[in-house]
Amino acid sequence: MLEASDKDFALKVLSDACLEHDPEVQRFLMENIISRHADVLTVDGWIDTLK
Repeated sequence: MLEASDKDFALKVLSDACLEHDPEVQRFLMENIISRHADVLTVDGWIDTLK
């Protein structure tokens, strides 16, 4: 993900399609780490962008 972000790819991460067994870790990763390099969306939110 970091290399793609560095190369200016438009990254999308579907937060409800990723699995982390600890919900607090999932929230932290999406809000504080992944969101720095990609747009974090739900599956429904992503589908809405396709319409």
